[in-house]
Amino acid sequence: MAKKEKNRQKQILKKAQKQKKRQENFKKQTLADKLKSLPNTEDMVNQALALIEAGKLREGEKILEKLARKESNDPHVNYGFGALASFKNDYDEAIDYYEQAIQIKPDLLEAHFNMAVTYEKQLNLKGMISAYRNVVKIGEPGNDFVKKAQERLDDFEQNVQINNGISTDELLEGNRIFDQGFVCLQSGKWEEGIENFKKAITINPKSSQSYGNMAICYVNLNKKQLAMDAFDAALAIDPNYKSPLIDRARIEEME
Repeated sequence: MAKKEKNRQKQILKKAQKQKKRQENFKKQTLADKLKSLPNTEDMVNQALALIEAGKLREGEKILEKLARKESNDPHVNYGFGALASFKNDYDEAIDYYEQAIQIKPDLLEAHFNMAVTYEKQLNLKGMISAYRNVVKIGEPGNDFVKKAQERLDDFEQNVQINNGISTDELLEGNRIFDQGFVCLQSGKWEEGIENFKKAITINPKSSQSYGNMAICYVNLNKKQLAMDAFDAALAIDPNYKSPLIDRARIEEME
């Protein structure tokens, strides 16, 4: 009898141990399920952006601020703040946040794409083209961001060909040299400015602004006929061309 009782107690103990183990496993599984069900940082950022797009800026901003207190270096959080700044038309701040996001996660396509859109709103062609090209370079061919970026690049290339008869890269190079000439103009380096504007025109013959700025330089060098010729060339390209610094009447009044 004692032996039977001992065996019975062993069986009870084994059952209790098995039951305890099942309960522990259930608790672990329940905790794991709960953790899985919790929204991750990216989900929370998407929730914030949905609120921002719905016009509930402050509610979305509160979510981003809460996330930033815990994960200030998370790329999605920085991306979210960039989107918020862009929505507020604070484009410089938006670009700063997008750049921070990209620095942390270089393949974050949405940051590259939205940065391109922001540059486009700023009329920063160089930044826009570079950012769209990065999207195409980094992303997979079938990705929506990649397809949209390529479409915008193709559309821009087509418009440049139609309006200027040159490629996108040629337009960007012409703009770079034009900017150098404009710096010379602002600092009173008239002859150096003229040389840069001439180079810009060689690349982009339809640059009315290059001709107009050349006219300004010639006026300051007291070269009336060359100023007139340059200003007329600007008008021939763009009949609506105007400059706050010069007009035809002022050139005609020169001695």
